[in-house]
Amino acid sequence: MRQNIIFLLLLSVYQILGQNSQIQILKIVQTDKQSPFDLYQCNFKVLKGKVENRSIYGVIQNNELKSIIQIEYTGDNMTAGMSSKFPEVFYTIGDGLKENMTLLSIDQAIPKPPAINSFSFNTNMAFLGNGKNEFSSMIADLKGQIYVGDNFEFKNFKGETSTGKITKILLENSIDLPYISEKLAKNKSITIDVINSNGVDFSKAIVGTKTGNTTLATTKTETIKNNGKIKTIPVNVVLSNKDAKITIHNLVKYNPDPASSKYDIFKVDYSLDYYIVDATIENTSKNDIDGGELLVRMNFFDKNGQSADEYLRLFKAEKGNKDEVKDQANIIDKMALGGTSKIKLAAVVAKYVENIPDFDKNHKANADAINQVLKPGTKVRSIIATAFGVPAVYKIEGIGTWTGTFFNKKNLIFVPYSL
Repeated sequence: MRQNIIFLLLLSVYQILGQNSQIQILKIVQTDKQSPFDLYQCNFKVLKGKVENRSIYGVIQNNELKSIIQIEYTGDNMTAGMSSKFPEVFYTIGDGLKENMTLLSIDQAIPKPPAINSFSFNTNMAFLGNGKNEFSSMIADLKGQIYVGDNFEFKNFKGETSTGKITKILLENSIDLPYISEKLAKNKSITIDVINSNGVDFSKAIVGTKTGNTTLATTKTETIKNNGKIKTIPVNVVLSNKDAKITIHNLVKYNPDPASSKYDIFKVDYSLDYYIVDATIENTSKNDIDGGELLVRMNFFDKNGQSADEYLRLFKAEKGNKDEVKDQANIIDKMALGGTSKIKLAAVVAKYVENIPDFDKNHKANADAINQVLKPGTKVRSIIATAFGVPAVYKIEGIGTWTGTFFNKKNLIFVPYSL
């Protein structure tokens, strides 16, 4: 496992090494299987060109790329006619390797594109790239094959359509490729970078071959419904201490639609009731305060100071588990960190935001600002200040947060509240 982690860390991002080269496998032994890679120890001879450490090779037969191979070795660069002195590690995805097999550098092993390259796939949550209208997203359900440079059209979860071009294909977060096929992509992590024509969100999109009219002729033209159940509950309660005043305007009870679970990037517990918090934080002190710290610790509390963070926090001790390390993690999480359930709740908030068509334009700036350091006198309101998640039978007694590095009743900021 350690070897595999080191390998993944060392892989370069889009650098096709050993271009225009060929090697022949002389001796081979399969040594391990570290998903998604099969590991081989290979002696080989360079037939053409130059081989460098972490070069990428392929096996192509009948215009089909059968295997992708990353060579990991510590010797000097090798040129035509040279043979390896020792067996070297070959990380392989695909059909595997055999003795006497000839491998081509990946620039030589890419199948010739068909006259009309028909393909389709779905995207997950897309992230903005560095340039204008650039996005990056993991993809799933690839049908056909895609090349860097392919044009496409898509329809996102809002029903918006646009066109774009693939600029990068990344296999298992490490191997940069000019091409990937349906067979090689199966059960693998594939990320693509794209640039689209007008900046339309590339998230949770149905993508297909560009036909010129954005009808997505090769895919189902369905609109994903993620609304779920939403109910706004006016609250208007205030939490305050000597440093801050937090006004909770509304709690938005939100139950995401389980039918949308196949599009989840992170696992969501659909059995819980979720509450999105619309709140304002005002710095009433003469010093800077950390708005994010107050919000990550904010939750439903009972009169004894027990937080509802208990239901989703990350390092909660398992019943009957006597593991000392886990027990210490449980104590630290509960007493010092506070609010680690918010990591799991991020996926729920993302689902909720999908229901707000003007979020990026009118709300995102405040959502970012409220979680930052706030200067004296600063007041920021966010409609997604934070979120809570509790079972339907949970009895709400109050809302609170706390300050400092160790929770006790003296720095709990609490106000009684019930629905």
